[in-house]
Amino acid sequence: MKRDPGYAPRHITADEFLELEPDALGDVEIVDGFVIECMAQSEIHGLVNRRLAAALEAGRDPNGPCLRVSDDVAVRLRDSETGELNVR
Repeated sequence: MKRDPGYAPRHITADEFLELEPDALGDVEIVDGFVIECMAQSEIHGLVNRRLAAALEAGRDPNGPCLRVSDDVAVRLRDSETGELNVR
């Protein structure tokens, strides 16, 4: 699948990102403040995700803490301006 030739990433600040609803931007990555639309994952990528999640869930200690596995989570990693680590 090819990206639209007219596609250009837009810039977003950390504060703007944090004000948005979790799914407001769709399937994106933010790299150095630029919103990059993600391409659809391949069939093999989906298969690996599914098998990894099943293995993690099946391998947990039944007497241990709850375990919830998801492969579609919004995460904010180290901020490029402050160096702080944040998870949303």
